[in-house]
Amino acid sequence: MTHADIPIRWARAEEAGAIARLFLISSDGLAAYIWGQMEMPGLSLEEVGAARYARRNTPFSFENCLVAANADGVLGMAHAFAMPPRESGEVETDPVLRPYSELEDAGSLYVSGLAVFEPHRGRGIGRARACPRARSTWRAA
Repeated sequence: MTHADIPIRWARAEEAGAIARLFLISSDGLAAYIWGQMEMPGLSLEEVGAARYARRNTPFSFENCLVAANADGVLGMAHAFAMPPRESGEVETDPVLRPYSELEDAGSLYVSGLAVFEPHRGRGIGRARACPRARSTWRAA
């Protein structure tokens, strides 16, 4: 199967675990930092991320993810959403997160993750398929 044959589609709630694993790859440690601070005792970072991405009606949700998938499952994902406006006077106090919040632009498309599982890299899935589809899909949303 070539990259052109791999379908790109909206993610499903049951794929939240794969999305979390890919987000851990794409975030270069930031997801681990954020998820590690959440009060979810007994859960691994991946399980915390899966719980977050299984939610609905929130920016960090499977609803904002496109996935490249075949019969074996999810191969890669792109996650993006329209950046909401900040509350008046709201300032990020966490020194790790502050630089990210300073780059946020309300109303812009915030691409927070793009990753492909290692065995499927180098096949053009992200470059040739996900990026153009993401641009056209999120532009229309």
